[in-house]
Amino acid sequence: MFGFSAVSREIAETPVPLFAGLIEPPETTLFHTLFTNAPSSIP
Repeated sequence: MFGFSAVSREIAETPVPLFAGLIEPPETTLFHTLFTNAPSSIP
């Protein structure tokens, strides 16, 4: 009904240039940003 599919581990662990809570780049991954309520850009 919602059209979802699983994300592979390789894609979920892709580094992204965003802050996710207390996690800062370069440790932030796509998984972290998908499950945070306030991602923000690098200042």
